[in-house]
Amino acid sequence: MSDIQYIIFTVFSQMAVGALIALVIADFLAKDGKAEMFYEPGSYVILPAMIIAGIAILLSILPNIAISYLIISKPEAWVARETLMMSVFGVWALIYTILWVLHPEYGSLRGKIGLVDKIVDKLVGDSTKEIRQAVGLISILMGILFANTSGMTYVLIGLPILNHFTTPLFFIMTALLVGPATVAAVVSLKYKRIDELEAKKYTDTLSTYLGTIWKYLLVTTIALIALIAVHLQFLQSPAMGPAGRLIFESMLSGEYAALFLMRLIIGIAVTLILLVGVMLSLKAENLSRAATLMLGIFASVFIGEILGRILFFQFSHVSAYLFQAIPLLGL
Repeated sequence: MSDIQYIIFTVFSQMAVGALIALVIADFLAKDGKAEMFYEPGSYVILPAMIIAGIAILLSILPNIAISYLIISKPEAWVARETLMMSVFGVWALIYTILWVLHPEYGSLRGKIGLVDKIVDKLVGDSTKEIRQAVGLISILMGILFANTSGMTYVLIGLPILNHFTTPLFFIMTALLVGPATVAAVVSLKYKRIDELEAKKYTDTLSTYLGTIWKYLLVTTIALIALIAVHLQFLQSPAMGPAGRLIFESMLSGEYAALFLMRLIIGIAVTLILLVGVMLSLKAENLSRAATLMLGIFASVFIGEILGRILFFQFSHVSAYLFQAIPLLGL
Protein backbone atom coordinates (compact mmCIF):
# COMPACT_ATOMS: atom_id res chain seq x y z
CA MET A 1 0.00 0.00 0.00
CA SER A 2 1.42 3.40 -0.93
CA ASP A 3 1.49 6.24 1.57
CA ILE A 4 -1.42 7.98 -0.19
CA GLN A 5 -3.59 4.89 0.17
CA TYR A 6 -2.57 4.52 3.82
CA ILE A 7 -3.40 8.17 4.48
CA ILE A 8 -6.81 7.92 2.81
CA PHE A 9 -7.64 4.63 4.51
CA THR A 10 -6.67 5.70 8.03
CA VAL A 11 -8.05 9.25 7.98
CA PHE A 12 -11.39 8.38 6.37
CA SER A 13 -12.00 5.23 8.41
CA GLN A 14 -11.32 7.27 11.54
CA MET A 15 -13.57 10.03 10.22
CA ALA A 16 -16.36 7.44 10.11
CA VAL A 17 -15.71 6.49 13.74
CA GLY A 18 -15.75 10.11 14.87
CA ALA A 19 -18.83 10.93 12.81
CA LEU A 20 -20.70 8.16 14.55
CA ILE A 21 -19.61 9.56 17.92
CA ALA A 22 -20.88 13.02 16.92
CA LEU A 23 -24.19 11.60 15.75
CA VAL A 24 -24.70 9.71 19.01
CA ILE A 25 -24.09 12.99 20.85
CA ALA A 26 -26.75 14.61 18.66
CA ASP A 27 -29.08 11.67 19.30
CA PHE A 28 -28.92 12.24 23.04
CA LEU A 29 -29.19 16.03 22.72
CA ALA A 30 -32.30 15.87 20.53
CA LYS A 31 -35.45 16.49 22.56
CA ASP A 32 -37.99 15.75 19.84
CA GLY A 33 -38.47 14.42 16.33
CA LYS A 34 -37.95 17.88 14.82
CA ALA A 35 -34.43 18.07 16.27
CA GLU A 36 -33.68 14.51 15.18
CA MET A 37 -34.80 15.34 11.64
CA PHE A 38 -32.39 18.28 11.62
CA TYR A 39 -29.47 16.04 12.65
CA GLU A 40 -30.36 13.21 10.25
CA PRO A 41 -28.17 14.44 7.32
CA GLY A 42 -25.15 13.87 9.58
CA SER A 43 -25.78 10.14 9.28
CA TYR A 44 -24.69 10.33 5.64
CA VAL A 45 -21.08 10.95 6.69
CA ILE A 46 -20.40 7.52 8.20
CA LEU A 47 -20.89 5.06 5.35
CA PRO A 48 -19.37 7.21 2.55
CA ALA A 49 -16.26 7.69 4.70
CA MET A 50 -16.04 3.92 5.24
CA ILE A 51 -16.54 3.28 1.52
CA ILE A 52 -13.70 5.68 0.62
CA ALA A 53 -11.47 3.96 3.20
CA GLY A 54 -12.48 0.55 1.86
CA ILE A 55 -11.67 1.52 -1.74
CA ALA A 56 -8.23 2.77 -0.64
CA ILE A 57 -7.37 -0.48 1.10
CA LEU A 58 -8.72 -2.61 -1.76
CA LEU A 59 -6.56 -0.73 -4.26
CA SER A 60 -3.54 -1.63 -2.14
CA ILE A 61 -4.49 -5.28 -1.61
CA LEU A 62 -5.49 -6.28 -5.15
CA PRO A 63 -2.03 -5.91 -6.80
CA ASN A 64 -0.50 -8.15 -4.09
CA ILE A 65 -3.53 -10.19 -3.13
CA ALA A 66 -1.65 -13.43 -2.40
CA ILE A 67 0.78 -11.78 0.04
CA SER A 68 -2.01 -9.70 1.59
CA TYR A 69 -4.10 -12.81 2.15
CA LEU A 70 -1.20 -14.57 3.89
CA ILE A 71 -0.79 -11.63 6.27
CA ILE A 72 -4.49 -11.12 6.96
CA SER A 73 -5.09 -14.84 7.49
CA LYS A 74 -2.78 -14.90 10.54
CA PRO A 75 -5.07 -14.13 13.49
CA GLU A 76 -2.15 -13.10 15.72
CA ALA A 77 -1.15 -10.31 13.31
CA TRP A 78 -2.43 -6.82 14.09
CA VAL A 79 -3.33 -6.37 10.40
CA ALA A 80 -5.68 -9.35 10.68
CA ARG A 81 -7.22 -7.87 13.82
CA GLU A 82 -7.58 -4.53 12.06
CA THR A 83 -9.46 -6.22 9.20
CA LEU A 84 -11.74 -7.97 11.69
CA MET A 85 -12.44 -4.81 13.68
CA MET A 86 -13.10 -2.83 10.50
CA SER A 87 -15.70 -5.42 9.49
CA VAL A 88 -17.31 -5.46 12.94
CA PHE A 89 -17.45 -1.67 13.15
CA GLY A 90 -18.76 -1.48 9.58
CA VAL A 91 -21.70 -3.75 10.42
CA TRP A 92 -22.63 -1.81 13.56
CA ALA A 93 -22.23 1.52 11.73
CA LEU A 94 -24.49 0.28 8.93
CA ILE A 95 -27.19 -0.74 11.41
CA TYR A 96 -26.92 2.61 13.21
CA THR A 97 -27.15 4.55 9.95
CA ILE A 98 -30.20 2.54 8.84
CA LEU A 99 -31.96 3.43 12.08
CA TRP A 100 -31.52 7.10 11.14
CA VAL A 101 -32.27 7.15 7.43
CA LEU A 102 -35.24 4.74 7.69
CA HIS A 103 -36.83 6.29 10.76
CA PRO A 104 -40.63 6.15 10.28
CA GLU A 105 -41.14 9.89 10.93
CA TYR A 106 -38.22 11.67 9.26
CA GLY A 107 -35.92 9.13 7.60
CA SER A 108 -34.83 10.54 4.23
CA LEU A 109 -34.77 7.07 2.64
CA ARG A 110 -38.08 6.05 4.20
CA GLY A 111 -40.40 4.53 1.60
CA LYS A 112 -37.65 4.12 -0.99
CA ILE A 113 -36.62 0.64 0.14
CA GLY A 114 -39.95 -0.98 1.01
CA LEU A 115 -38.74 -4.39 2.18
CA VAL A 116 -36.05 -2.89 4.42
CA ASP A 117 -38.63 -0.49 5.88
CA LYS A 118 -40.80 -3.43 6.91
CA ILE A 119 -37.86 -5.32 8.42
CA VAL A 120 -36.79 -2.27 10.47
CA ASP A 121 -40.37 -1.68 11.67
CA LYS A 122 -40.73 -5.31 12.68
CA LEU A 123 -37.44 -5.39 14.58
CA VAL A 124 -37.59 -2.06 16.43
CA GLY A 125 -41.31 -1.23 16.55
CA ASP A 126 -41.97 2.03 18.39
CA SER A 127 -38.61 1.99 20.19
CA THR A 128 -36.47 3.24 17.29
CA LYS A 129 -34.75 6.03 19.24
CA GLU A 130 -33.95 3.92 22.31
CA ILE A 131 -32.63 1.02 20.23
CA ARG A 132 -30.66 3.43 18.02
CA GLN A 133 -29.01 5.01 21.05
CA ALA A 134 -28.04 1.58 22.38
CA VAL A 135 -26.69 0.55 18.97
CA GLY A 136 -24.83 3.85 18.79
CA LEU A 137 -23.07 3.31 22.11
CA ILE A 138 -21.99 -0.19 21.08
CA SER A 139 -20.84 1.19 17.71
CA ILE A 140 -18.70 3.81 19.47
CA LEU A 141 -16.95 1.08 21.45
CA MET A 142 -16.34 -0.94 18.27
CA GLY A 143 -15.11 2.20 16.50
CA ILE A 144 -12.60 3.13 19.20
CA LEU A 145 -11.31 -0.46 19.23
CA PHE A 146 -11.01 -0.31 15.45
CA ALA A 147 -9.03 2.97 15.53
CA ASN A 148 -6.79 1.59 18.28
CA THR A 149 -6.19 -1.63 16.34
CA SER A 150 -5.30 0.38 13.21
CA GLY A 151 -2.72 2.27 15.25
CA MET A 152 -1.31 -0.91 16.77
CA THR A 153 -0.45 -2.26 13.29
CA TYR A 154 2.36 0.33 13.23
CA VAL A 155 3.71 -0.30 16.74
CA LEU A 156 6.67 -2.32 15.47
CA ILE A 157 10.16 -2.98 16.82
CA GLY A 158 11.51 -2.33 13.31
CA LEU A 159 10.03 1.21 13.41
CA PRO A 160 11.25 2.58 16.78
CA ILE A 161 9.74 6.03 16.24
CA LEU A 162 6.27 4.42 16.11
CA ASN A 163 6.93 1.75 18.73
CA HIS A 164 5.27 3.81 21.45
CA PHE A 165 1.88 4.14 23.13
CA THR A 166 1.31 7.49 21.39
CA THR A 167 0.92 5.82 17.97
CA PRO A 168 -2.57 4.31 18.50
CA LEU A 169 -3.55 7.42 20.46
CA PHE A 170 -2.85 9.60 17.40
CA PHE A 171 -5.24 7.42 15.39
CA ILE A 172 -7.93 7.68 18.06
CA MET A 173 -7.37 11.44 18.23
CA THR A 174 -7.96 11.73 14.47
CA ALA A 175 -11.30 9.97 14.94
CA LEU A 176 -12.25 12.22 17.85
CA LEU A 177 -11.44 15.38 15.88
CA VAL A 178 -12.26 14.85 12.20
CA GLY A 179 -15.55 12.97 12.54
CA PRO A 180 -17.33 15.39 14.91
CA ALA A 181 -16.03 18.39 12.94
CA THR A 182 -17.45 16.84 9.76
CA VAL A 183 -20.91 16.17 11.20
CA ALA A 184 -21.01 19.64 12.78
CA ALA A 185 -20.12 21.11 9.38
CA VAL A 186 -22.88 19.09 7.66
CA VAL A 187 -25.62 20.27 10.03
CA SER A 188 -24.23 23.83 9.92
CA LEU A 189 -24.36 23.76 6.14
CA LYS A 190 -27.94 22.51 6.27
CA TYR A 191 -28.86 25.43 8.52
CA LYS A 192 -27.26 27.96 6.17
CA ARG A 193 -28.95 26.51 3.08
CA ILE A 194 -32.55 26.63 4.34
CA ASP A 195 -34.61 29.82 4.18
CA GLU A 196 -34.65 32.24 7.10
CA LEU A 197 -38.19 31.38 8.23
CA GLU A 198 -37.47 27.65 8.41
CA ALA A 199 -34.06 28.27 9.98
CA LYS A 200 -35.75 29.90 12.98
CA LYS A 201 -37.37 26.55 13.81
CA TYR A 202 -33.94 25.01 14.34
CA THR A 203 -32.19 27.87 16.12
CA ASP A 204 -32.28 26.21 19.53
CA THR A 205 -31.37 22.81 18.08
CA LEU A 206 -28.24 24.01 16.28
CA SER A 207 -27.27 26.36 19.09
CA THR A 208 -27.36 23.49 21.59
CA TYR A 209 -25.37 21.21 19.31
CA LEU A 210 -22.68 23.73 18.39
CA GLY A 211 -22.47 24.77 22.03
CA THR A 212 -21.66 21.17 22.91
CA ILE A 213 -19.38 20.45 19.95
CA TRP A 214 -17.12 23.49 20.28
CA LYS A 215 -16.38 22.58 23.91
CA TYR A 216 -15.78 18.97 22.92
CA LEU A 217 -13.42 19.98 20.09
CA LEU A 218 -11.59 22.42 22.37
CA VAL A 219 -10.86 19.69 24.93
CA THR A 220 -9.85 17.26 22.18
CA THR A 221 -7.53 19.79 20.52
CA ILE A 222 -5.83 20.51 23.84
CA ALA A 223 -5.42 16.75 24.32
CA LEU A 224 -3.81 16.58 20.86
CA ILE A 225 -1.32 19.29 21.84
CA ALA A 226 -0.40 17.27 24.93
CA LEU A 227 -0.03 14.11 22.84
CA ILE A 228 2.30 15.83 20.36
CA ALA A 229 4.38 17.17 23.27
CA VAL A 230 4.67 13.68 24.78
CA HIS A 231 5.80 12.22 21.44
CA LEU A 232 8.38 14.98 20.93
CA GLN A 233 9.73 14.22 24.40
CA PHE A 234 9.89 10.53 23.47
CA LEU A 235 12.01 11.37 20.39
CA GLN A 236 14.60 12.99 22.67
CA SER A 237 14.70 10.10 25.14
CA PRO A 238 17.89 8.01 25.54
CA ALA A 239 16.07 4.98 24.13
CA MET A 240 15.78 6.72 20.75
CA GLY A 241 19.47 7.63 20.60
CA PRO A 242 20.96 9.75 17.78
CA ALA A 243 18.22 8.73 15.31
CA GLY A 244 15.51 10.18 17.54
CA ARG A 245 17.42 13.43 17.95
CA LEU A 246 17.96 13.73 14.19
CA ILE A 247 14.25 13.24 13.54
CA PHE A 248 13.37 15.73 16.28
CA GLU A 249 15.73 18.32 14.78
CA SER A 250 14.34 17.74 11.27
CA MET A 251 10.87 18.57 12.61
CA LEU A 252 12.02 21.85 14.16
CA SER A 253 14.56 23.15 11.65
CA GLY A 254 15.19 20.51 8.99
CA GLU A 255 13.44 19.31 5.85
CA TYR A 256 10.19 18.48 7.67
CA ALA A 257 10.01 21.74 9.64
CA ALA A 258 7.69 23.48 7.15
CA LEU A 259 5.27 20.54 7.06
CA PHE A 260 5.29 20.22 10.86
CA LEU A 261 4.75 23.98 11.25
CA MET A 262 1.82 23.88 8.80
CA ARG A 263 0.35 20.99 10.79
CA LEU A 264 0.57 23.04 14.00
CA ILE A 265 -0.72 26.28 12.49
CA ILE A 266 -3.59 24.89 10.39
CA GLY A 267 -4.58 21.88 12.47
CA ILE A 268 -4.22 23.44 15.92
CA ALA A 269 -3.75 27.23 16.00
CA VAL A 270 -6.39 28.03 13.37
CA THR A 271 -8.77 25.50 14.91
CA LEU A 272 -8.42 27.09 18.35
CA ILE A 273 -8.99 30.59 16.94
CA LEU A 274 -12.11 29.45 15.08
CA LEU A 275 -13.41 27.66 18.19
CA VAL A 276 -13.11 30.91 20.13
CA GLY A 277 -15.00 32.55 17.27
CA VAL A 278 -17.81 30.00 17.56
CA MET A 279 -17.98 30.57 21.31
CA LEU A 280 -18.23 34.35 20.88
CA SER A 281 -20.77 34.02 18.06
CA LEU A 282 -23.02 31.79 20.15
CA LYS A 283 -22.69 34.20 23.06
CA ALA A 284 -23.76 37.03 20.74
CA GLU A 285 -26.59 34.82 19.43
CA ASN A 286 -25.18 35.07 15.91
CA LEU A 287 -25.90 31.49 14.88
CA SER A 288 -25.28 32.06 11.17
CA ARG A 289 -21.72 33.22 11.85
CA ALA A 290 -21.15 30.32 14.24
CA ALA A 291 -22.28 27.90 11.53
CA THR A 292 -19.92 29.51 9.01
CA LEU A 293 -17.01 29.25 11.44
CA MET A 294 -17.82 25.58 12.00
CA LEU A 295 -17.28 24.98 8.28
CA GLY A 296 -13.85 26.55 8.71
CA ILE A 297 -13.14 24.33 11.70
CA PHE A 298 -13.90 21.25 9.62
CA ALA A 299 -11.44 22.43 6.95
CA SER A 300 -8.67 23.23 9.44
CA VAL A 301 -9.07 19.98 11.39
CA PHE A 302 -9.25 17.84 8.24
CA ILE A 303 -6.20 19.47 6.62
CA GLY A 304 -4.31 19.33 9.91
CA GLU A 305 -4.92 15.60 10.32
CA ILE A 306 -3.96 14.91 6.69
CA LEU A 307 -0.69 16.79 7.25
CA GLY A 308 -0.15 14.92 10.50
CA ARG A 309 -0.67 11.58 8.78
CA ILE A 310 1.77 12.54 5.99
CA LEU A 311 4.39 13.28 8.65
CA PHE A 312 3.53 10.02 10.40
CA PHE A 313 4.31 7.88 7.36
CA GLN A 314 7.30 9.95 6.23
CA PHE A 315 8.93 9.54 9.63
CA SER A 316 8.21 5.82 9.64
CA HIS A 317 10.33 5.46 6.47
CA VAL A 318 13.07 7.80 7.71
CA SER A 319 13.33 6.14 11.12
CA ALA A 320 13.62 2.66 9.60
CA TYR A 321 16.57 3.90 7.51
CA LEU A 322 18.25 5.86 10.31
CA PHE A 323 18.11 3.07 12.87
CA GLN A 324 19.84 0.78 10.38
CA ALA A 325 22.37 3.32 9.09
CA ILE A 326 23.50 5.01 12.32
CA PRO A 327 25.20 1.91 13.87
CA LEU A 328 27.07 1.40 10.58
CA LEU A 329 28.24 5.01 10.65
CA GLY A 330 29.42 4.63 14.25
CA LEU A 331 27.25 7.47 15.54
